[in-house]
Amino acid sequence: MRNLLMIYSTALIVLIIPAVTLAQPVDSIWARTFYNGGFDSLNWVQETTDGGFILVGCTKEMTGKDDINLIKTDSDGNLEWNSVIGDTDYECGYHVLETYDGGYLVSANSYAFNEGVGVPWIVKTDSDGDTLWTYAYAPENYNGFPLHAIQTYDSSFAVTGCINTGGDNQAFILLLDQDGNFIDWQEYGGDTQHQDGCFITQMPDSGFIVTGSDNNLYTTGNYDFRAFRVNKFMGVVWDSSYAITSSYDGLQGACKIDDGIVMVGIAGGYGWAMKIDFDGNTIWSKNISYAFANEAINAVCPTEDGGFMVGGWVGVAGHARDFSFTKLNPDGDTLWQHTVGAYYYDHGESLVATADGGFVMAGTSSSFYDGTCSYLVKIDDYLCGDASGDGSVNIADASYIINWIFFGGPAPDPLLSGDASGDGNVNIADASYIINYIFFGGPGPCEL
Repeated sequence: MRNLLMIYSTALIVLIIPAVTLAQPVDSIWARTFYNGGFDSLNWVQETTDGGFILVGCTKEMTGKDDINLIKTDSDGNLEWNSVIGDTDYECGYHVLETYDGGYLVSANSYAFNEGVGVPWIVKTDSDGDTLWTYAYAPENYNGFPLHAIQTYDSSFAVTGCINTGGDNQAFILLLDQDGNFIDWQEYGGDTQHQDGCFITQMPDSGFIVTGSDNNLYTTGNYDFRAFRVNKFMGVVWDSSYAITSSYDGLQGACKIDDGIVMVGIAGGYGWAMKIDFDGNTIWSKNISYAFANEAINAVCPTEDGGFMVGGWVGVAGHARDFSFTKLNPDGDTLWQHTVGAYYYDHGESLVATADGGFVMAGTSSSFYDGTCSYLVKIDDYLCGDASGDGSVNIADASYIINWIFFGGPAPDPLLSGDASGDGNVNIADASYIINYIFFGGPGPCEL
């Protein structure tokens, strides 16, 4: 009892000291690899209505032929089926969408239609991955690729990406009906060297907002973040570029929330996140760099607490590169960062929040096979030691645990987030563990 009182007295004394943030979430729940015997990669993941996941990317089998690789897993990432789609020397899938009828829409690039030129190719499959119809946008000398698609309010499909019309690259919107019939096509560019669309969302008036990158030769001369709004007739309502730095600012991913759009990418070599409202006005813009070098920020999704999870990859000593997870609060401030990977190059490309409160990231790994494989990782969303649930681990958590155990205070929420020692229980040892880490250089929570 004397030792416990000493710990409690220590906690009371140090509560006057400012809180110290500790970035240490739990490790991955599971990791899965998928390998066809050559060079495989994943570009997109979506959770399906049955709780599993649909994945798409590319596969180069031992024949040397590049094809779309469409993979369906269960909720634990175990393979249910693998569909390889393609009939020429190169196809690759960049995005997959579960459709209202339980099938899937794959947005891909194919070289089957213009000799030596890849064009946007849309493939609709049934729930087992068997092809129902395809559509290629293939005017002569055009080349491009789709990066994101949605199913609209009327069950049609809206696709965005990048197209080269024989001059500059431009963003596009392609509209198809649910049977793959052409509805409309519009390009959105101008006097620029490069513009693209990497995310599209529909607005209540049936128009769209598209985000991407913009390299305008007549302003900064460098890549900037970009977003534009069109009405239901595909006419531009507003078009905004966001010059964050004077060098490369490349937008890679975005998500829609109730009051705006959150965009992520790299700005001047740093990981960056920006929130805009539906009129294109900046709400906040934050540096979220993990290592300030050798990193990529590729995806973002909203979290249940109103914040955001950001995914990509980062250089890690001894590993080359690992998947990186960055948790942000609603204002874009970093709460914690975490890496998952093996021994060599592990590149995270797409991220999704799961129904059980976790997160799954898909990408590519060269750590496991002779070649590259598709790599899928799931993590949870709480901090070891964060007993108070405020998004950081600090001395207040030690007091919280003591108050719960000895004085009938509220229990840690969620319960095991107070388990700093990683022994499967929340007890007085966890309060001592946190204090020992902060003040005496002991191991961090869950680092036993």
